[in-house]
Amino acid sequence: MNTILNIEIETDIKKMEYNTVVVDPVVIEETKVVEETKVVEDTKVEDPVVIEDTKAVVEEKKKRATVEHNGMELVIPILLINPNINNKEELLESLELVDLKIEFNCPEDLNKYKEDIIKKSKMLNSFIKNFRSEVAQHPIFVKESIARILISGKKNKHKEIEELNKTIDKKAAKADIYIMFIDGTTVGISSKQSKDATKSNNSVYNYFDKVSIQNLKKIKLDYLTEKGFPTFVKSERTKVNKLFYAQNKENPYWVQLKDLLLLNQDKIKKEVTGFLFCSNVPYDIYEFNGVTFNKVNATIDMNMVTFEEHLPYYLGKSGKERNAAKLFYQLVVCEKKFRVEIRWKGNVYSAAPQFLLHEE
Repeated sequence: MNTILNIEIETDIKKMEYNTVVVDPVVIEETKVVEETKVVEDTKVEDPVVIEDTKAVVEEKKKRATVEHNGMELVIPILLINPNINNKEELLESLELVDLKIEFNCPEDLNKYKEDIIKKSKMLNSFIKNFRSEVAQHPIFVKESIARILISGKKNKHKEIEELNKTIDKKAAKADIYIMFIDGTTVGISSKQSKDATKSNNSVYNYFDKVSIQNLKKIKLDYLTEKGFPTFVKSERTKVNKLFYAQNKENPYWVQLKDLLLLNQDKIKKEVTGFLFCSNVPYDIYEFNGVTFNKVNATIDMNMVTFEEHLPYYLGKSGKERNAAKLFYQLVVCEKKFRVEIRWKGNVYSAAPQFLLHEE
């Protein structure tokens, strides 16, 4: 923002230099100083918490940006089929002629994946190096054993994959890539760009009965109407979101939602953990997060699982509560910790809150 303002100031000063009768550079410099001082005063932010929250909003928007065709979903198959590729340059060169063993949902996908790979080219060397090191510990992925690789991405269109997953919940079928081996077995791979990527997300309402959901919706709309926001208006979004900040302890919607989360705690723990660890998936699924490559499938003892609101997550680096329309919980599975954000995807009026899990 400051860069844009400074450019505008420079432009205004040049106009002044052109139009003024006085050509004394000292006058011009003094004018420039006055203008720049005014910009600083107009844009000065006193509270460091505001600065922190603004940065947090920007970072959050970056994290939320979704990519329909995550280039890493193509990078992994290329590395499996071409064991001699070991750096960015070799990988980018290989995009000119992709092996026919790699199959897409549709022909147009290839160029979309290429575009995303090029955008993320700076991360390729570390991604390739880490993948090579990690996958070497799993000899089943040797090139000679692979018959085909199907890239399904977020929206699968392969009939074989539909058939494979017809008996399991879509949230558990988290693979983006399916390796079809010569011996007839299939293994899925979930590709994450980094460890910070969302592990799982789904609607909080999935765990409540219909009566509870309808009651929650009524509480929310009544509360918004009471506060002067009976209908969604985009320009009022910031003001509406503030009503759902953690600092607002009396928000009746959050109060009721917390009660329901506690009431349905066992169901939430069982189902979320099942999806997270692909407990009921009949084939092996591995995950690569840019650093580690591990098998996901596991049967979890529910006595080793906790799900509770976690107050430290509400605090920013300054130690003050974040300005965020979210609830924060923590899921602990056999000492493995996950940050759970409960937030909206879409506008507050019509959207259901979502669980978003991030590994610590």
